[in-house]
Amino acid sequence: MILLKNGGVGENIELSNGYVIVMQHPVTTEYGKALNHINETLHAIIETGLPTMWFWPNVDAGSDGTSKGIRSFREKYRPKNIHFFLKTCCH
Repeated sequence: MILLKNGGVGENIELSNGYVIVMQHPVTTEYGKALNHINETLHAIIETGLPTMWFWPNVDAGSDGTSKGIRSFREKYRPKNIHFFLKTCCH
């Protein structure tokens, strides 16, 4: 299974009935809004309840806010439907 092979953190989600893939990078011209942007996306995904594979952002301007938002959300809510990959999986 992809989760076992590539690690990451979070729940072991069931993928056989469909899933969502999220890879959100900050808008470099709006790097000051990165934390707000990522929080909106995280809350939307958790509300769907759909199994989600979430990939860490690149290192563009604003990625600190995006990464901080993901880490904070993950620790606070411990979402059952999201598995976070800290590096690119699926080589």
